[in-house]
Amino acid sequence: MSGQDWQWLATLATLWSFAFFFTKIGVTALPPLTVAFVRIGLAAATLAAILAWRGGSALRAANNWFAFLIMGAINNAVPFSLIALAQTTVTSGLAATLNGASPLFSVLLAHAIASERMSGLKFSGVVLGLAGVAVLLV
Repeated sequence: MSGQDWQWLATLATLWSFAFFFTKIGVTALPPLTVAFVRIGLAAATLAAILAWRGGSALRAANNWFAFLIMGAINNAVPFSLIALAQTTVTSGLAATLNGASPLFSVLLAHAIASERMSGLKFSGVVLGLAGVAVLLV
């Protein structure tokens, strides 16, 4: 990776970590689902404005809206709502750490319920990743 790629990655990590911090602040003053709705609504409005500004045609095609709705619910609305609900009882650091471990759980689930088998290398990666999560939690 180039130096600029590392800068982009660091920027993304910083912005993502602040989302948990601000969610924790938000749920102290507002209901969790309101916090999630505002977060998702602002992001959707920003992305729609950028797409319109760039002349994107994805918003004009009516058949795309159903796919956008389903993907938005699965990838954003449900997880962000659950994270906001969880942050009423856990710290932002714990929420961020557990959320960061979700790819590890996905590998385990893929092995358990899908046809993707666990290789020795994947198993080693999961064990190492879970050890890293454990270090962060301690």
